[in-house]
Amino acid sequence: MLNTLVLAAGMMNGKPAISDHKARSIHFSFYQRQVGIRLDRFKRPKRRGYAANSPNADDAKLSLSILQSPGSENERIAWQDDEQGKVETRITEIAIQIILTAELQYREGTMRSHEWRVQRKAELEEEERKKKRQAERAERERQKRLEQGRIDRLLKSAAAFQQAGVIRKYVEAICATQTDNSACSREELERWSQWALAEADRIDPVVGCRFLLAMRDE
Repeated sequence: MLNTLVLAAGMMNGKPAISDHKARSIHFSFYQRQVGIRLDRFKRPKRRGYAANSPNADDAKLSLSILQSPGSENERIAWQDDEQGKVETRITEIAIQIILTAELQYREGTMRSHEWRVQRKAELEEEERKKKRQAERAERERQKRLEQGRIDRLLKSAAAFQQAGVIRKYVEAICATQTDNSACSREELERWSQWALAEADRIDPVVGCRFLLAMRDE
């Protein structure tokens, strides 16, 4: 019976492989798709008061199953010896079902592969959108930091300009009040005023157009 199945599957390029030494578990490969079958004695349903080792006519019956996948315990379809005949009388039907199962598994695998590709594509697109949103948010935050830095430098420059003006007015006022004051020599006053005015020039952003630096990003 197995030889007949092997020959029938071979006509459709099916290649058999035996999984155990009793040749009960076999699978056929059709273009990288495997169809598992199991040939074994008919398993009687357990009943109360029924001994598992009790002799019974069912013990001589055979059962052939096409499995959900090679090595699986779940069956897609099964045949067994019954009133309609023995399993070997249905070899043609079984061979057709094995080939159809291979086609069905191929279609199921193709569908799963397609669904996976669709899902993976959606995941990659979502990851790309997420990266884009993160990059845009990071750029907005960077621009915000740069703008805040320019404003801070502008305010600092304006404050320095006011301080330079205050120093110059202070020097002018001191020089005006110390003209007739004998407590301070003319040379000392001159030296002090030069130093104070130099400090005003040093912090004044107008001198050398240093106020333009406020627009330059670090």
